[in-house]
Amino acid sequence: MPLFKTLQKIIYQLFISLPVGLAIQFTFTFLTQSIVDVGVNNRDIQFIYLILIAQLVLFVSQTLVNIFRDWVMLHINGRFQIKVVSDFLFKMLKLTVSFFDIRNKGEHLQRITDHKRIQSFVSSQDIYEK
Repeated sequence: MPLFKTLQKIIYQLFISLPVGLAIQFTFTFLTQSIVDVGVNNRDIQFIYLILIAQLVLFVSQTLVNIFRDWVMLHINGRFQIKVVSDFLFKMLKLTVSFFDIRNKGEHLQRITDHKRIQSFVSSQDIYEK
């Protein structure tokens, strides 16, 4: 599809942000485990503070990655929806009036519904959810 070729750089950024977000989420479990295993067992309050600060930094980083990912998806979805609608309208305007006389109104409404379904599938947040 030519649309995805124009968005190739943005899509690469999206796919890079996915493993970064997963790595940050994965790191949280080890930091929590080290708080209990090392900090609490040795009663080392400085170590606990250090790990809590690291978790705070990771939380902020994960939030920024999620904001970036959502922004990229919003950008891709907006461009995709505009392209789909404009292509559909362009094709409809190229048709002759006799085409619309032969067909039912329901067929045209079904095409519009199909486009809405395609847009909802592409813009679905489940594609990249954590």
